[in-house]
Order: sequence, then C-alpha cells, then structure tokens
Amino acid sequence: MRWLSSVTLVALGAALVACGGTGEAEAPEPLKPQKGEFTALTYNVAGLPQGLSGSNPETNIPLISPLLNGYELVLLQEDFAYHEQLFAAAKHPYRSVPKEYHVKLVDDGLNRLSEFPIGELTRVQWVQCFGDANSGASDCLAEKGFSLARMTFGEGVTIDVYNHHGEAGNGAKDDVARRAGYEQLVTFIHEHSAGRAVIVARDPNLNIDDVEDVPILKKFKAEAG
Repeated sequence: MRWLSSVTLVALGAALVACGGTGEAEAPEPLKPQKGEFTALTYNVAGLPQGLSGSNPETNIPLISPLLNGYELVLLQEDFAYHEQLFAAAKHPYRSVPKEYHVKLVDDGLNRLSEFPIGELTRVQWVQCFGDANSGASDCLAEKGFSLARMTFGEGVTIDVYNHHGEAGNGAKDDVARRAGYEQLVTFIHEHSAGRAVIVARDPNLNIDDVEDVPILKKFKAEAG
C-alpha cells in the first residue's frame, strides 16, 4: 500500500462518515446512525499468506475481525488467505463471497460486510498489471481490479458502491498499469453508474507526493465528476 486507503464520494446520495482502520486493540463504539447517514470503513488488511505479506496476518487478522463491527459498511482489500478468520467475529448480516475461481496465485482480495443488502456483486480485473515473483510489486500474481454492487440503504435509496485495489509498485511500468486501471475504472463508472449516486472506496496506491501519481488522481476525480 503506497498511500492511506480512502473513500471518495463521487456523487452525493447519502451522507457518509468515512473512518480509517488502524487495527487498535479495542473496537470503536458502534455509531448510531442519524437519518440519511451511515458509517463506512475501507481497509487493506494485508492478507497475503504469512511470509509473503509485509505484515503479520496470522496474528493481525483475528484482531482485526471484531473491530469491523464498529462500522455499518466495510470495504476490504487484500482479503486473500485468511478470509474465514477475518469474517469470524463480524456480525454483519450481509457479506460477500470471495471469488470462487482464480488462475493466479490469489484472487482479487476485494470483499465487503454490510448492515444493508449488498445485491449482485460484479468483479472486474484490471486490463493491465506489472510484476511477477521476481519483479515490481508482484501485482500480476493477483487478480486485482475492482468490484461493484448496487446496494440498498433504505426504501428507494440505492447507491453504486465500488471497491478497488490499485496497481502497486514504483517503477515506470507500474505507473503505466496504474494509469490504465484508473482509466478503465472511470469508463466503467460512466457506462454502469451514469446519473446515479456513487461511492468509490479503495486502496488507491497513489502517493500525493509522487509526480506520476498526482495527475492520475486529478484526472480520475475530474472525469468521474
């Protein structure tokens, strides 16, 4: 992860309180939603297999699981090898099912938990990636990309909720793949969510101090509206 995960309100449909996850020892107090509001968390849980992950997932994932109950909508990235442990203590009635089949080392790692009906979940893989076990950030070993679900937050209130994990790595080929991914995502949003309320949650892998990344983020925000 090259930058703090974030939630972007692309189009206003309902007020959103976005909270960053830190994996602290105690779960936050559940927030009582006011009319037209809900709490949301986007969180890269670093769930690659132990030894491949830069974190310590065998210890951390069981600690993260109960903390997720403090939020009504949870968008996860890198939910790869420890999905059952991650969802074990979660009490959300609606939960996504991991991608059943994948041809790479791991699937897309994009899952969600919710107090609201999720609906049909669409998963899309990036058109471009760079890096294997010996190069880049090894992005081509995972089926990274984005997911979309048209979620119901109240009677007559639906929002298109996207979750994505951007191309990682700091090289020129990573920049090319990352740029292509954001162009693919904004095109998909226009094709499938035009005129609708949209939330985009993500681990963007964009660094606000990187001269290659800043134009990508600005272009995405402008074109997504």
